[in-house]
Amino acid sequence: MSFINSSTQHLKPSATLLINQKINKLRAVSAPIQYAAIEAFKFKKEVKNSVDDSKTILHTLGNYVHQTLTQANINCTSPQGGFYILVDFNFYKDQLSKLDLKDSVSLADHLLEHYGVVLLPGVDFYFSPNEFIFRLAYVDFNGKTALDEYQKNKNIPLDLKFIKTFAPNIFNGVQIIIDFVNSLK
Repeated sequence: MSFINSSTQHLKPSATLLINQKINKLRAVSAPIQYAAIEAFKFKKEVKNSVDDSKTILHTLGNYVHQTLTQANINCTSPQGGFYILVDFNFYKDQLSKLDLKDSVSLADHLLEHYGVVLLPGVDFYFSPNEFIFRLAYVDFNGKTALDEYQKNKNIPLDLKFIKTFAPNIFNGVQIIIDFVNSLK
């Protein structure tokens, strides 16, 4: 917070105008943050390259998770540039009820307790509690190691071997989810 004496009567009109402009620029709490953001968005080439390479890796992981779960008859949204997808287990509602799993919270708890898999229940995202919809984030990996390796060799295939090597928790988590669903059949 800053304070400027509001008595500007002794100043020339142009000086008063200048002071008022400066005050108005900083009146909103977010103004200094906005000025900092302007500088931050002036990406240097190496920063832009790192962001682009990180997006490429996340895109690869998102597509892997989506395609693998979909092939296992698990409905999910396709990744749209973020780092998570929505996974839908409603197809297995009858089998889940036999395990006394009646809602997304009880299934999320069950998967965490028995399988070590963390999914956020859809009720946290305003879905009905009895809908078996979850958010799955595919970020449990060492992003720096994966990025460093990719930047050393851009010709490295971003394939299953890359995922197993640099994102083993993602690979294993997807396999655990598939094994769980297969156990319901």
